[in-house]
Amino acid sequence: MNSGFFDTDITVVKELQKHYQVEWFVLNKGNQYSNQFFYNYVKNTGINLHLYTFSRQSDIKLLWIYLQIVYLIIKTKSKIIYTCNYDLFWSFWVTLFIKRSRLVKGIHDVEYHSDWEIPLLLKLCRSYMFKWPKYFVLHSQNQKDIFDKKYAKDSFLVFMSSKDFGKPTITKPDIEKKVKFIFWGSIQPYKGVDLLIDAIENLNKEGYDNFEVSIYGKFRIENSVDKNYPELCKSKIKTNELYNLQFRFIENGEIPDLMENHHFFVMPYRDATQSGPLMTAINYTLPVIAPDFGIFTETLTHGNDSILYNKNDCRGLEKALLGALKMDKESYRKMLRESSALKEQYSEKNIALNYKKYFDKIISVNEKIQLLK
Repeated sequence: MNSGFFDTDITVVKELQKHYQVEWFVLNKGNQYSNQFFYNYVKNTGINLHLYTFSRQSDIKLLWIYLQIVYLIIKTKSKIIYTCNYDLFWSFWVTLFIKRSRLVKGIHDVEYHSDWEIPLLLKLCRSYMFKWPKYFVLHSQNQKDIFDKKYAKDSFLVFMSSKDFGKPTITKPDIEKKVKFIFWGSIQPYKGVDLLIDAIENLNKEGYDNFEVSIYGKFRIENSVDKNYPELCKSKIKTNELYNLQFRFIENGEIPDLMENHHFFVMPYRDATQSGPLMTAINYTLPVIAPDFGIFTETLTHGNDSILYNKNDCRGLEKALLGALKMDKESYRKMLRESSALKEQYSEKNIALNYKKYFDKIISVNEKIQLLK
């Protein structure tokens, strides 16, 4: 059941349908995917789509929608209910009518990012939904470690799969003519776009200009403690000719060519739990430049599929970018080959099998309990 995290769950739901009958409950606010997208997505898959729309998170209409969903879940006799949802109305109805042993709670962020302000009601709902369910799914080792220390619960690490937005229509440009870096995703303080701009400007002062950096994404500051972050980033840009700036929402159809048109995906994050943009870069075998912590060291291998820099070195990002600028064509080709192996490791099929392993275990336990009764 999704009221968010569509970009994570759509990567495995078709694969799960190969092993189970999937009833997919979708609450769509319409600001990322159209209703037609979901209808097209499930066409000829055998997935039963239950689609609902709402206008805002506080919409009282959700109280009735979630009651309908819980009723249908009971009616379909679903053996596993999987969701990352924390909404108040969902939490209320599911607690009343669904057995804890059938609910699997997906958690992306056990602890929120350093720059986020979380509304009190959401904090309370999250706290409750971290304690009431019996089973939990985590998507990165760093978050599972935090969860296991804080909660004595049955949890399982499934990871995130690579994210495929279609095939590119162009070929990758020659790296020896100009090195092309890209940052793509929502722009928030913890993602460190300001750090990237600082590093680019410093490289230019040192005489390097055989590169271009693209920054694609919309500023997202609604939950941020730093409301002036867009102005800060823009004020740091001094050498306009080095940048391709697209401060806007990027449509899914644009992503394949964006990935193919660049040589390195730059992720100058201050902190990270897991990352959809990272899994997109992996899908398009785009080598990554990132700090050496968390999800990056869990997923990537420095010198093979990525350049990982010392997070404690104030010039670490700058040195990593410089290393990419000095890379010859053969070294880059080798990095592309290693990135292809990484894509296979995190394929939708392989990650869906992780879910299946955990779901089958839960179903087996529940069936044994039922027999004993």
